[in-house]
Amino acid sequence: MISAIYGKTIGIKRAIAVVEKKNYVSMGARLGIDVAICKNTSMANRILKLTRKSNIRNIYSFAEGKIEVIEIMVDQSPVSGRKLKEIKLPSETLIVSITKKEQNILPDGDSVIKNGDSIVLILKKESLPEIINIFTGK
Repeated sequence: MISAIYGKTIGIKRAIAVVEKKNYVSMGARLGIDVAICKNTSMANRILKLTRKSNIRNIYSFAEGKIEVIEIMVDQSPVSGRKLKEIKLPSETLIVSITKKEQNILPDGDSVIKNGDSIVLILKKESLPEIINIFTGK
C-alpha cells in the first residue's frame, strides 16, 4: 500500500494496492488509492467458485461469510418460462440482475426467467443449495 500511496504523491493517475488484511481495503480508499484488493479475500472467493458445484459462474462471500453474491446460469430449470413473482425464493434473497443474450436487465416481478439466462443474486449462505435447485433443477 505504501508504494501505491507514494505513486499517487508523484502523480500516477491510478494506483492499485494488494493488501493482506481486508480492513486495509477501506483504509486504502481513504488514503487516495483507487483500488485496494485483499489478496486473502480474493483467493478465498476464487476457491469458493472452484469448489461450488452446479452452474455457478462467479461467487463473492462477505459479511464474515454469511452473505453471498452469486452469478448462476439457468439450465434446464423448473422455473424456466415463469415470472419472478411466481417463483418462491428463500427469505432474504434478492435477484439483482438478469443477463439475457448479453443484455443486462434490472429485473422486476414481471421479468421472465429462461434457460440460458445468467442471474446475479444476493443471498444468505445457507440458502445456496435451495437457489441452485430452483434455478438448475439439480
